[in-house]
Amino acid sequence: MEDPTVSVKYSEYQKLRDDLKQLQARVYELEAEVTSGKLADPTGTTKLLHEAFHDAIKVVQFAVGNLAPETVAGWPHQALVAVAAAIEKIPGIDPHVKEMPSELRNFARLAASYEEFRKQRDANRVVVAASSDDFGPKTAEAAVAHAAYKGPANAESAPEDAPPT
Repeated sequence: MEDPTVSVKYSEYQKLRDDLKQLQARVYELEAEVTSGKLADPTGTTKLLHEAFHDAIKVVQFAVGNLAPETVAGWPHQALVAVAAAIEKIPGIDPHVKEMPSELRNFARLAASYEEFRKQRDANRVVVAASSDDFGPKTAEAAVAHAAYKGPANAESAPEDAPPT
């Protein structure tokens, strides 16, 4: 058996959607007030921390959206998992933010896998510090070209018995 179909004018549909958005916003405001009442903080610190957390979520969203773990080393993936856990536990959180924890955890797993890859890749890497021999011209022709490039500017300030640079 099929579900029944209801036909409504588009303008009525839009009005219903707008009303729903307004009601959802009002529910969120009331939930925030109830949460504030439960925490009963006369100094306003709780409200300040709650707003700061919401601002921090915006930063997290920006970072997740713009700092791909394959291109950015050192992603704080464990902190991202902690933020996801906090979102689930903090009362009166924005309904749109409530949907984020699974997304953040997936991103954190991806970032952790890239960090593990880098760790394994770099485990056997040999790094040799650069010495003074690694800089400057390596051939006689390069030394002449380098001297010509540096030429007149250094010729006036260098002593006459100094070797060309």
